[in-house]
Amino acid sequence: MVPPARRDHAGLSTRLTVLLVVLGTGAGGVLRFAGIGHNSLWIDEAFSVYVGRQPLADLWRTTVHLDFHPPLYYALLHVWMAFGDGETALRSLSALLSTLTLPVVFLIGARLGGRVLGVASCGLVALSPVQIAYAQQVRMYALMTFWAALSILFLVQLLEGPGRRRNLSWAAFAVSTALTMLSHNTGVLLPVSIAVFVGIAWVRGPRPVPGLLAVATGLGAAVLLWLPWLPYFLSQAHRVDREFWISPPSWPTFLEHWHDLINAYGPDGGYRSVVLAAVVLGGLGVRRLRAPLALLMLLLVLVPVAVELLVSIRRPIFFTQTLVWTSVPFSILLAAGILALRARPVIALVTAAVVVLNATGIHGYYRDGEKEDWRDAARYVSKHVRTGEQVLFSAAWGQISFYYYYGRFDGPPLTSHGLPTDVPGSQALEAKMTRADLARLDRLTTGHPSVWVVYSHDWYTDPQGLVRSRLNATFREIDSRDFTDITVVHYRAGSG
Repeated sequence: MVPPARRDHAGLSTRLTVLLVVLGTGAGGVLRFAGIGHNSLWIDEAFSVYVGRQPLADLWRTTVHLDFHPPLYYALLHVWMAFGDGETALRSLSALLSTLTLPVVFLIGARLGGRVLGVASCGLVALSPVQIAYAQQVRMYALMTFWAALSILFLVQLLEGPGRRRNLSWAAFAVSTALTMLSHNTGVLLPVSIAVFVGIAWVRGPRPVPGLLAVATGLGAAVLLWLPWLPYFLSQAHRVDREFWISPPSWPTFLEHWHDLINAYGPDGGYRSVVLAAVVLGGLGVRRLRAPLALLMLLLVLVPVAVELLVSIRRPIFFTQTLVWTSVPFSILLAAGILALRARPVIALVTAAVVVLNATGIHGYYRDGEKEDWRDAARYVSKHVRTGEQVLFSAAWGQISFYYYYGRFDGPPLTSHGLPTDVPGSQALEAKMTRADLARLDRLTTGHPSVWVVYSHDWYTDPQGLVRSRLNATFREIDSRDFTDITVVHYRAGSG
């Protein structure tokens, strides 16, 4: 049996513990729902809505053949949209899942090191800017984090040794691990990390931990549950391997990843010091927790990063949003590190610094968290476009985001097309312009005295600037308006 970590619940009665967890969860929920409908949906969120609106059979086909993610989140969103399809209603699914993750984090921390650690871990995740940001997106990252947290909780329960509820924990561990993998394809890094832990713990001995056998069989059951998705996983992985938009990782992006887990949207200055302080606290946290559970938490944080970096040697995939679930074990290690400082004045000082740091990140997110302002872009076009004018999109899938909002405004019917192909004619989410596609651009603009172009993601879809060059040769720009990561340009026939 794994010996329990140091239990330190001095001053925390059951009633006080429940009160603190309720307050922490409530505060985290308020932060996740606050201003949830303020920002415009960005292109990935609009794509989630596009898929979620389809019948379930079509939803599956679209996900398998066009997207890079499993259909679980989209299917849940399909059901959830019965509550509405406005920004607040759509994002509330992620916000609710992220809020429900908080008491799970408390239970993990309490299992690992007692009630104080549980409350502190819950508080850190409740105030985590990166968790708040992804809790306000119509995407699958909050769902993946929720299932990963449950998987870790039941994993820790299995490692505590035999008990009356062993079979229930085993089944819950297998199911939650499989659902993590079915929430996002990089969710496979959770069982990979656990498998590495099982291997190391088994080899280190001198005798294996009794719970390891249950964990190993639970992993096997999770893989069996996930196995029907394997052919589609390989198909999507092959498409990612052919081409993907993420840039190769570098030392700055590596440091930025850790800074985002600690204090996303926080001040840019001094972030290396913040990362260094977090590494020190994380190290203290590992020392405070007893082996092998300390090793487990450490591997859950490091193995996914290491695997993504290794894969990125061939095809870059290293990106914080795919690793956002690792902020749960990371926050637990940070909380354990703070408590390892022992001296109460020092603990209070460090805790206050963490709260202030997170507050700056949360404020930065509320202020600057909008990714793309499709709402105002669509409003602007609706006020100025005229019947018969052509509207083109430099990223074909930008039409989904645009039309989500355009219907809210009293604009005339539009004739619009994506470049280089239309939706859903594109065989890729963001097909790239080539010189061969210029002939289609010419056909779309010939005979139109006025053309509108909505530029978004053109740094990827048109890196050579082919659209701008061709239009500037045959049209003249009469107006250009910038919105967040979107530029709307109005052209009129006649060069010069």
